[in-house]
Amino acid sequence: MTRTTWATPLLGAALAAAFALASPEPAHAQGPAAIQEDESQGVKGLIATFTVNQPRDVVFSVLNDLSRFKQIFPNVLEVKVVRDGETSRDVFFRVDAVISEGSYTLRRNISQSKTADIISWNRLSGDANVIRGSWTLTDGPKEGTTHLTYRSYVDVGALIPTSTVRSLAISKVEEMVVRVRKACDERAAEAKPAPTP
Repeated sequence: MTRTTWATPLLGAALAAAFALASPEPAHAQGPAAIQEDESQGVKGLIATFTVNQPRDVVFSVLNDLSRFKQIFPNVLEVKVVRDGETSRDVFFRVDAVISEGSYTLRRNISQSKTADIISWNRLSGDANVIRGSWTLTDGPKEGTTHLTYRSYVDVGALIPTSTVRSLAISKVEEMVVRVRKACDERAAEAKPAPTP
């Protein structure tokens, strides 16, 4: 199996994943994501921060809903839970990595508190040497909004230049932000009670 899974970093939640291309207007209206490179984990990675105009419980439910994963990450071809626990799940992913397909199993852990909700993941097996990352959700600057921090660290091996992986990952993270916002708006709309005739 090839290790050319550059889309992997976006699978965060599994991935860190790519991605119903939504119109860019909603993302622009809520402000662009701030994306920076990071090497603090011993592996080159990306950190993206952005705000969603929905409450934290809505955003958490979207990011933790594997049935919605393909909506946010269209390059994900298959998602299958292989072990389900109270605060962690082992999840198999098969992705379209453009040049070929890739697959891996991630352990996804969740924790929730008054101050922050966290979804983190780490590679258990499969393609790529390293796949790890997290979503951290805190209350946003205005009531009813959520501040998100997305971290993704991926080592796909020596087959693709690191600079190529990073540039592709940055563009995919920008697309992912649009899709996360759209999915959260849709989840909030679904939860609203139907109008009384």
